[in-house]
Amino acid sequence: CVDSFDRIIMSAMMQEDFDLDAQTLGSYGTVLHNLTQARKNRRRDPRAIRLSAVTKAILDLVENDEDATHNGNAPSASQVYAKCISALEGTLSSPSKSLSSPNGIADSLATQNALLELLNTTLAHVQPAALLRATVPVTSRVLRAIVSSIQSVESDGDLAAAAGETKDELGGVNAVLRACCTASARFLKRLPHDTDHNQVQQLYLSTIVGLWDDRRPKVRRAAQSAAMELLNDPSCHVVFRKVTHKYFHTTMARAQRKANSQNQDDSSSSAATASATTLIHVLPLLEKCIMKLDFEVLSKDVMELLALLFQQDATSAAFDFVAMVKVNKNNSNSHALLIQSLLSVVLQALDDDFLEDQTWENEKQQPQQRHNLLQDWSSRVLASLLTAKPALIFRAGSASDELLERGRSLYGRCVIASTRHVLRNQNRALATKLFPLSIQMVVLLSKPGNSSDEDGDDGDLEVANILFVDLTQLFRTSLVNFFKMSEHPDLQRCTKESLESISAVIRPEYQPCWSVALKSLVVYLEQVFVAGFALTPETQTALATCFNSLLNQHAGLRDGSPTQRSVEDAVSTLVQGAGLERTWSLVSWQNVASLGVPNDRAWILSTLRTAAMTAQPIAPRLAFFRGTILNVARSLDRLATNANVKKSESLFHRARVLDLWSLLPCFCQGPSDIAESMAPLTIILCKALKDARYPHLVFIIARGLGGLAESVTNGDSSEDSAALSEASQKLLPLLFKLIASPSTASSKGEEMDVDSGPKSNDIESDKGQQTQVLCEAIAKLSRQAPPKFLRALFKKLMHKLLDEIQSESRDDESICAYLSLSQALVASEVLDDSNISFLYRTIKPFIRADEYGPRCQKKAYKVMAELCERNHSFFSELERLKEMTELLAGAVATSQVAARHMRLKCLKHIVDGLDVSNAAGLAEIDNILAENLLCLKDTNAKTREASYQLLLASASKHQLAQFLQTLTAALGAETPHMRSAAVMALSRIVFEYAWEDEALQILLPSLLRTVLVLMNENAREVIKSVVGFIRVSVAAIPREQLEPLLPELIQSLLGYHKTKDRFRSKIKIILKKLVKQFGYELLMPHVPESETRLMTHMRKLDERRKRRKEALKDSARPNEDMFDNMVESDEEDSDDGRTLATGLTGFTRMTSRSNKTSKEQDAKSIASKTKRTGASASALSTKSRQTAALQLPDETDGEVVDMLGASMAKRVKFMDDQDDSDDDSGGPMEFDDEGRLVIEDEGDFTDMKSTHDREQPTKKMRTGKFESAKIQREKTGRGPNRKSKQLGAAYKSKKSGGDVKRKDQKFEPYAFVPLDGKSYSKKNRRNAVESMGSVVRQGKKRKQH
Repeated sequence: CVDSFDRIIMSAMMQEDFDLDAQTLGSYGTVLHNLTQARKNRRRDPRAIRLSAVTKAILDLVENDEDATHNGNAPSASQVYAKCISALEGTLSSPSKSLSSPNGIADSLATQNALLELLNTTLAHVQPAALLRATVPVTSRVLRAIVSSIQSVESDGDLAAAAGETKDELGGVNAVLRACCTASARFLKRLPHDTDHNQVQQLYLSTIVGLWDDRRPKVRRAAQSAAMELLNDPSCHVVFRKVTHKYFHTTMARAQRKANSQNQDDSSSSAATASATTLIHVLPLLEKCIMKLDFEVLSKDVMELLALLFQQDATSAAFDFVAMVKVNKNNSNSHALLIQSLLSVVLQALDDDFLEDQTWENEKQQPQQRHNLLQDWSSRVLASLLTAKPALIFRAGSASDELLERGRSLYGRCVIASTRHVLRNQNRALATKLFPLSIQMVVLLSKPGNSSDEDGDDGDLEVANILFVDLTQLFRTSLVNFFKMSEHPDLQRCTKESLESISAVIRPEYQPCWSVALKSLVVYLEQVFVAGFALTPETQTALATCFNSLLNQHAGLRDGSPTQRSVEDAVSTLVQGAGLERTWSLVSWQNVASLGVPNDRAWILSTLRTAAMTAQPIAPRLAFFRGTILNVARSLDRLATNANVKKSESLFHRARVLDLWSLLPCFCQGPSDIAESMAPLTIILCKALKDARYPHLVFIIARGLGGLAESVTNGDSSEDSAALSEASQKLLPLLFKLIASPSTASSKGEEMDVDSGPKSNDIESDKGQQTQVLCEAIAKLSRQAPPKFLRALFKKLMHKLLDEIQSESRDDESICAYLSLSQALVASEVLDDSNISFLYRTIKPFIRADEYGPRCQKKAYKVMAELCERNHSFFSELERLKEMTELLAGAVATSQVAARHMRLKCLKHIVDGLDVSNAAGLAEIDNILAENLLCLKDTNAKTREASYQLLLASASKHQLAQFLQTLTAALGAETPHMRSAAVMALSRIVFEYAWEDEALQILLPSLLRTVLVLMNENAREVIKSVVGFIRVSVAAIPREQLEPLLPELIQSLLGYHKTKDRFRSKIKIILKKLVKQFGYELLMPHVPESETRLMTHMRKLDERRKRRKEALKDSARPNEDMFDNMVESDEEDSDDGRTLATGLTGFTRMTSRSNKTSKEQDAKSIASKTKRTGASASALSTKSRQTAALQLPDETDGEVVDMLGASMAKRVKFMDDQDDSDDDSGGPMEFDDEGRLVIEDEGDFTDMKSTHDREQPTKKMRTGKFESAKIQREKTGRGPNRKSKQLGAAYKSKKSGGDVKRKDQKFEPYAFVPLDGKSYSKKNRRNAVESMGSVVRQGKKRKQH
């Protein structure tokens, strides 16, 4: 054997595979290095230390073996593998004394674990595979001996304790067995196919299969994972599948025999228990690999065992398995647990996603054969599940509620999964019989109220949510194809019975789960309609009855309740799935002509409108709206005008008419019958627009026409376009008339006061909103109108506008209406150049002069902006461009405040339309650059933003360097206002383009030097602009270009200037950016001596932050009292809880230190509470006062604290001297058990104060300096309750009567009354009046008539 083994090794070394081993020496050497050097976070782990020591010992053995080394190379994986096997065998053959003691066994297990980990790492690098095949006998013997030795040790009661697991289950026997499973799997996976089957089977059975039912969960999972690793390998050994199949088949056959024998003889309960325990342990593995084994045999075994379990009475003590979940001592728990495990196998085998990812055991089978096999099995599964009685199997009290809920959930999901396969079956007769029963079973399992404890309702709702979601998915994916492909005569019966089964969810007992249950119901109705097969009148009646019973539930529910919203959502789902017409056909409108829409059905109309506007599956029909919806509206209108109807009822009917009309926009979204129905509908729309009784119809019809015109524009039907073009000739004049004269009424006999009537929620009565909606409809509808008709209409509009302008009794409202119509026509983009020129000449006077009202001028600017945006070619001509720029530039003085930004928008649209090659046009735009810069300083925010947009548009049309040169010239302007505006413009250009344009980055240093000259200005607005430019430039200029500018930059920022004090915070931000790039060492030489203290202070703060950060990183793990907070928190704790935030308060360990004692926290809490309630500091005890320390204001903002400042007293706080936290809130907040903030009553602290006073009756109370200053301030009249100072009090003599002029006073007494705007504001008006009381007497208030 030895000679044969040597020959195998020698031949392998001569093959190319050995060269592969040499090529992997580098990667394997890295692996060995990582093993010998334990990671930093595992240096204290004894297992890591043992692994490192064992690895070093193995490497020493390899290096000492001179025969095994090759030319001084690093140890190879084959050498380490051989030494590992030898070392493992040595641990098994150790002296008996070392293995007879507990310490010896523990040491041996630790060594074996380390060797096995090293072996697992090495096996992947061993080359060639012939070496592994040659060592199968030795390796198999060693691994099997490890498992058997552990079993022998555990059988000895005295040594079992030493072989037990550690607390974390990562050491001892547990770790050795898991490592042995992994090693066996990796070794078997590397073996060639021609390896001896008996040896492979022996190793597989002993080291992997034998541990599938181990009592330790982690060992079981490791063994099953190892088996799955082998079975998932496409090139796996055939032995693995055969052994695994035989094991499961034998195990389930044994369980069936034990179950049958136990039913006849109760004395065999222990044997049945052992069999069931093994089965429960191994079923999770079968769930994953059943498709890789003989599915036909194993699926039959699973169903036969399930049938036996279903037949047993859940109340009897038969089949008494050991409970696997420690809920109680009731053995029936295991009965439910075993059923759940088997149902999990069935569910996994029926899952479509699982089937797509699996490789079947018999690859030679045709896909159709596999499909038929699965379909036949799913039919048997569904039949078995439907004939069983899950209400008895999972009835309350038979096991823990958690197990029963999971069992019902799995049972229902298996029913749904098997039904999905049955619906795909070719046997339609079977499908039509089982489908209604399946729905009935799922609804029964989802019924709430099956739990026995008080908390079981939540579990029932979870079961219902899971099952109804799966049922809804079943309806959406499989029902339509089933209905379409099925021509069985029982299809109508199946549909009706299925509807009866699913309609049970409308019952009151299902209300807790209506959010998902009702959705399943309406999805079923939706799929019935989408299938499109002919329904019998009985089936249609059943559908309508079911849906109306759902609608009737809405009236008995509380308004706004979740159940009521569930009903509304269900209706919306049906509308979006089946369409508005089909949903309307299901609603029962009984006696609507004589009684109107019932009050409890009014909500349906708004729900239909909202859902239909969101989505519709099919194109609506205008004929349905005209023939069905409007007929109901006419009936309600007749009821509203009936003389015998009360006024309140009339208003209600009229509101329902508006609700019905509000469905028009839903039918105008891509209708399918525009060509056929548009002509008769146009007549109705024209009459409705003229009806003064319903003014809100204007909004509805306008929105509908806008949507209709947009759908025709986006479509390609010439017939629809022709029909809408003809209708627009009738509708557009009427819409124009509504805007021009909104008070137009119909004939006198049709007028009716509706001001007191109810209004729809989404219908605005504002006149401006009405004009906007009408203009949008006109703009969209004009695109479909004939050009000749539009030109005539436009001429009439312009004539009316000119007549109104020239009229002596000019009406601004009418002018604005005509301008709005003009804007709508311009937006339609249908006007030719002559019309545009006419309109341009018409609105020029509004812009040039200010004799018109502000609304007229603003509306004219809007029309001009629309013209500039839509007609670039018209304004790109040089002469018209000059005229336009002169017009807009000259309108600066006449523009109203509300229209100033519109003037800039017009210029921006013109610039957008100019071509880059149009040099003359761009030069004309440059003439208004100065005005553009001045608008950057406008007080109106819209004007400033419009000016910035115009500036960026101009920059995009020029060479950026040339444009910057033009802007830089403005830096030499005479006024500070213009210089400030130029710097602001440069800042925006740099901000927008510096990161993209390389040429600008090159110019930035010189540009920054130029702007820094302005830092010596006295104007504050200039300095503010320069500081902003520096801030943008520092972020944009690269480091190497910015470093030479540091002397000038820092001197400009920190050089003394009285105006710069207002911008110290902005300057500090810039300094912080510079510090991040260059550091303090490079900046300090350039800092003026007067400002070195500021830089030193900032440096200290940065160093303090760094030290705190490093201290937090190097600190120990949280204390034990922080464990509960870490476990209960819902925030991330990536830094081991140092910044752990609680979900309730947001406090972290950084903001609330945990190293205080409860006594210190109580003292601080009392102090903070006393401060909040206004109690004096003397109310605290002497001890607490001694521990109080003065806390100065926080300096983290970088400012030097002025100790003599007037606001210093307000910023000083007292705190516990042992408190080093950064929290300045005055004390910890308190919360009760429910998480609510506790605010103590002031009486509690009053009692506390009196208690302290009683304890120290002889203690003299002293008043602090700050409190004394506060009292003195109130005495002198400077406190919060001071009276207003009277006018002339500065001249009043203190020694005698009369007035006196002092030396420092410039004016004579009562020479003038100071006019200060702040004194006459609403807040200070009363004080101003009181101050004049010495001059003018206050008379009595006049009575308001």
